[in-house]
This record gives sequence, structure tokens and C-alpha cells, in this order.
Amino acid sequence: MIALPPEEDELTDEDFDDTKSLDPSIRDVILYYNLLVDLRKSGFRATGTIRSDRIQHCPLEIESTFKKTSHGSHDFYFDVKSKITAVKWNDNKCVTLETNFDIIEPITSVSRHEKGKAEKNIIKQPCLVNNYTKNMGGVDSHDWLLEKHIIKIRGKKWY
Repeated sequence: MIALPPEEDELTDEDFDDTKSLDPSIRDVILYYNLLVDLRKSGFRATGTIRSDRIQHCPLEIESTFKKTSHGSHDFYFDVKSKITAVKWNDNKCVTLETNFDIIEPITSVSRHEKGKAEKNIIKQPCLVNNYTKNMGGVDSHDWLLEKHIIKIRGKKWY
């Protein structure tokens, strides 16, 4: 599922009187958070990755300190009012996800290759991340097929 943002002329500031005075980074945080809330109200279940600089006011652990934790560790925040869950998971790199329907538990085990070691390690992965990777494959293969079988429409020169 892809949710496109509205056109610029459709945007209104009815909910926020001072959006023009806000810092652009704060506006982006409000945009992504409100998108998940609006999708939930409309009945759409959504999960997606989000850049760590887009969740500045979310009380997740800072990425620079979170990288030093062991592989498989995770941190999460659940907003009770809007029922949005934010999860940061440490794989080979930190991954940040937000969802409006999925849960973190049960924790599953996955095998990952670690630098400098021959065998794979088994690390813990939240259920939310596992479901995201399972269901994201259909979107990736759809995009891949669209690129592979692109139809080139080109008009003939008649002049």
C-alpha cells in the first residue's frame, strides 16, 4: 500500500494555526505521525520504516548510543492516545519502524551473519519487524516487475 501526500493546493492549516512558524523538521514529524493516525481512522493498517531524524520528539533511545548495544536489542514507545507504536531495532544497522496496528511481542529468533565470524548468530527480532519483512516482499517484487516491464511510449515525429 502506498499512501501519497495531498497536493499543495489541497493542504490546509485548519488543525494547526502556526504551521508556517514551525521548524521544517518538526513539520515533517507531524506529517508522518498524522499520516499514520489518519490511515488508522480510515481503516487502513500501515507499517513502515522511518528515518531516525523524523522522530525527534519520540522518547526512543538515541541512535548513537543504541548502535553500541548488542544485535537484536530493541526499544519501543506506544502512544496510548493515538495507538501508534514506534520501534527501534538493532540489526547490522538501526532500523526504526512505526505502525498503527501491529505489536512487538512475541519476540522471534532470526539468524544473521556477523562481521568477522564464519557462523551465523541467532538474534531476537520483534514480531512487528518480522511481519514487516514478510509482507514487504510483495511490494518490492511489484516495484521490481514494474521496472522490468516498463512500457516506453514514444510518439513519432511527424514534422
